[in-house]
Amino acid sequence: SVLESVFRRRLSESELFDLHDKTSPVSKQILTDCRTALANDADAGNDEASHQQLAWTRELRRLCVLLGNCQKFGEPALLVGPTGVGKTTVCQALAEMRRQDLLTLNCHMNTEAADFLGSLRPVRERRIDASEEQQSQPVIPMFEWVDGVLVQAMRRGADLLVDEISLADDSVLERLNSVLEPERELVLAERSRTGDGGNTVEVLKALPEFRLVATMNPGGDFGKKELSPALRNRFTEIWCPQPASLLPIVARNLGQQLAHLAKPMAYLLTEAAKAAPTDDGRLTVSARTALVWVAFVRQRRQADRLPAELAFLHGYQMTCLDPLGDAADQSVTARLLSEAVAQLRSCCLSAGLYTAKSFEAKIVRPFVESAKPGSVLPLTVSVEERQFGIEPFFIDMADAGLQPVGAHPNANCRRLLRALQLPGSRPVLLEGSPGVGKTSLVAALAKASGHRLVRINLSEHTDVADLFGSDLPKEGELGFAWHSGPLLRALQLGHWVVLDEMNLASQSVLEGLNSCLDHRGEIFVPELNRAFTVQSGRTRIFACQNPAREGGGRKCLPRSFVNRFVQVHLTPLTPADQLTVAGAVYAELPLPSDTLESMIRFNCLVS
Repeated sequence: SVLESVFRRRLSESELFDLHDKTSPVSKQILTDCRTALANDADAGNDEASHQQLAWTRELRRLCVLLGNCQKFGEPALLVGPTGVGKTTVCQALAEMRRQDLLTLNCHMNTEAADFLGSLRPVRERRIDASEEQQSQPVIPMFEWVDGVLVQAMRRGADLLVDEISLADDSVLERLNSVLEPERELVLAERSRTGDGGNTVEVLKALPEFRLVATMNPGGDFGKKELSPALRNRFTEIWCPQPASLLPIVARNLGQQLAHLAKPMAYLLTEAAKAAPTDDGRLTVSARTALVWVAFVRQRRQADRLPAELAFLHGYQMTCLDPLGDAADQSVTARLLSEAVAQLRSCCLSAGLYTAKSFEAKIVRPFVESAKPGSVLPLTVSVEERQFGIEPFFIDMADAGLQPVGAHPNANCRRLLRALQLPGSRPVLLEGSPGVGKTSLVAALAKASGHRLVRINLSEHTDVADLFGSDLPKEGELGFAWHSGPLLRALQLGHWVVLDEMNLASQSVLEGLNSCLDHRGEIFVPELNRAFTVQSGRTRIFACQNPAREGGGRKCLPRSFVNRFVQVHLTPLTPADQLTVAGAVYAELPLPSDTLESMIRFNCLVS
């Protein structure tokens, strides 16, 4: 209404963001290109394209039109919006549609100007050319200049995505000012050269195809901050709202065979968002949450382990109810679960898939039995399929020695096995009180499935270099060599990784991990000028933490960070569980049962 009153022109969102005969010329070409790219990839069966999971809702078409026009006229764009709305995915999709290379840099508080511009790096592979071979003692430099991602994008005419730009220090971002001006030039004072005519400073001008897009979450979330007004004013800012409804996203990704589940799924996601506490960010319902639930249902159905309707209920419990843990009133959780069963029953009966009696027998009763508190289901081994698990969740087997004892350890193991059913390498966040067995459970599953486990203990003093690696002096000779950190080494070798005490880590470590935890599944190391990919199906990243209320410097994690995980809440062990576990672990000790009970009772009184 403000624009209409100032420009005295009527604005129609339908003409701007919908494709039809009256679509504005400003938008028509962009929307047509988007629709053509979707049709071509669908015909070619290209499921790997970034835009294949996107449902072209009004909000997403609006974002594509605004960002597309920014790129058309060479304007730097700043996308601001909550987590999971598709900011990064849209940038990747538009780059794919335009056949453009996309370079990405994830910012955090330790991001340096050298990550953007470049710097002198140690020479790793020095080759002596013919002219130097003639010298008796060829001069081998120890350092060489390596361009940063900004300089590379400007030279190549590529797209540059600066993710979480507001987290970088203002003094670093000030170096971008000249690139954001119409001249799009950059003075590389760091690369000045001394010659006969004095010092020469390189002035780099971007190629016409170069485009810069930055993203950020609004300030107010844990660890987030606002961008300085001076820098923000140089961007064309685009607000990216949450979609008005998740139904189009869910329906597109479920497909025709599971279309009857779309409406109840979208409704239940909305209800879970209303019930989620707003103070700790434990559950953030977004399009990312919906896609995880859809992926679980589709994967379980394709594996023929579960009917789609039973997978629907388990997926709801995994994505929306388990993250609440003990933060929500049990009556609220029970109400949401009861509502999920009612919604599912209604849609299945309307579609004629089940009768009331068969739905109760095939869907409700098996689900209630598996979710019943205190139920202990045996671990099952399938020798033919080389798999093991707790019905109905199985993973590949290497050693069948795992057998969780006690009601709560059994239920905790079942929850973790359920989270591991998701395709790819979706990270898992385990939260529970000290001693509940978070790390031990992951270690046992890693051993049973034949994976090597790398455990990394985090603290507020842990740095990004401690995880990824750094250049260190060579032993016994001049020069430097790159030494990969434990996380980077584990990703290269396809190991499982446990990041212990996640909520003790600094904000820079959390933001440095963002890109390897979401759909991109990669880590960019500026020192090596190289991206390392998480090996889908081999590498698994687990994070363990005690609840923030335990104190000791623990904090609530940012919503944008937690939303990248499948959350598994582990319930505390009861005295009966402790007695069963101690008796099984130390079965060879000649301790009378009443002595063991007294020890456990004393331990409970002390704690």
